[in-house]
Amino acid sequence: MKHLSVGRNLSLAGALAAAVLLSLLAVGSASAALFIVLEPTSGPPGTEVAGRTGGEGAFSTQVDPLPTYLVAKAAADSVSSPDDPGLIAVGELIVDAAGNGRISFRVPQVEPGDYVVIVFCPSCAPFSAGRTMAPVADFQVTSSPPATDTVPVDPARWSGPIAVLAALLLAVVLLAALRQRLAR
Repeated sequence: MKHLSVGRNLSLAGALAAAVLLSLLAVGSASAALFIVLEPTSGPPGTEVAGRTGGEGAFSTQVDPLPTYLVAKAAADSVSSPDDPGLIAVGELIVDAAGNGRISFRVPQVEPGDYVVIVFCPSCAPFSAGRTMAPVADFQVTSSPPATDTVPVDPARWSGPIAVLAALLLAVVLLAALRQRLAR
């Protein structure tokens, strides 16, 4: 009899563990369900970035525009409010009647590094363990290219025209010298 009660306790404990594991997996997949596909995924400050929610109908209904921010990746997990001082506003995620979201923004003047795009989404809280600040995409800010008004010179590209100009200049000088000698 004692063995039977241990067996029941083990199967009850196993069922409970399986239920907890399934609920954790369900919460994880629901919070990961909202994501934005960015194009490009990296660039220097000033880069134009376009994004759209992954899949079709990421939202079950149309929602008001969602404030969207950029935050350093190292600080992303600690953001819990749109008032967080580490957030840099980049625009709004606009959700259409079909539940698809779109955003476009210009990368702000920030230090190069790894960043996370975060959306303030109160309606996402039931599906993301109560979080209203939903991380939706990674973005890498790269160094700015040097600002210059000149175009880099490719020596191989200019060697042909320079040789032709040098030959023409030499011909002009030789003709002038020949003309001067014949004039004496």
